[in-house]
Amino acid sequence: MTEDLIEKLNALRGRSSSSTLRELMPVIDPQIRRGVRHEDILATLYAGGIDVNIHTFRSALYSYRKRQREGGVREEPRGGKTLPSEPAPHQVEPIPAVTSDAAFEEALNPRTRDELTQKYMAPRPLFKRNRK
Repeated sequence: MTEDLIEKLNALRGRSSSSTLRELMPVIDPQIRRGVRHEDILATLYAGGIDVNIHTFRSALYSYRKRQREGGVREEPRGGKTLPSEPAPHQVEPIPAVTSDAAFEEALNPRTRDELTQKYMAPRPLFKRNRK
């Protein structure tokens, strides 16, 4: 009886399929970039004992690539969470200087503005009659 229990306990997987998938992403991502189909990778993972659906796989791939773009990640700590190696610096784009454009000034001229309005906007009646 205890021997059966020991065998069952030894057969238990200690990791979720998502965490195993995260661990394998550095090997999987270059394969995908070389043109290997997602379905073929999933079949190989299934044969190796990792059963994930295509949506979970693609979500994990997206998350992995996003972490890579944001500056990489440190090794996985014991808690199972991955932390960024450094916080991404907040970048502020400079505001472009306001310049006076001759075409813009011309559009503000009342006469030119009315001509442009007639040219580009269709006249519509102010009120519609409700006819029955």
